[in-house]
Amino acid sequence: MRKHLADYPAYCVLNLCRLMYSFETGDVVVSKQASAKWAYDAFPQWQPHIEAAKRSYEKQATTTDEQFLKSEVRSFFDFACERIRESRSLTSP
Repeated sequence: MRKHLADYPAYCVLNLCRLMYSFETGDVVVSKQASAKWAYDAFPQWQPHIEAAKRSYEKQATTTDEQFLKSEVRSFFDFACERIRESRSLTSP
């Protein structure tokens, strides 16, 4: 996903929500919408990122949303990777 951050920031944010959800819950069958809702509630500091990604994915984003996502997707990626690492360490023997 790292190589697509700049090209598809909204998709990456939503897919990272799905990955975090799957690693934390063990449920791999989850929609982008459901996992975005979970992440929105679980990580309030990232709500602006998730909201902008949802608007973009639904073709309702403003230019401000698009610029915000492009400038912030890397931070969200780093956060998500850390959460996934933490989840994996909790489930590893």
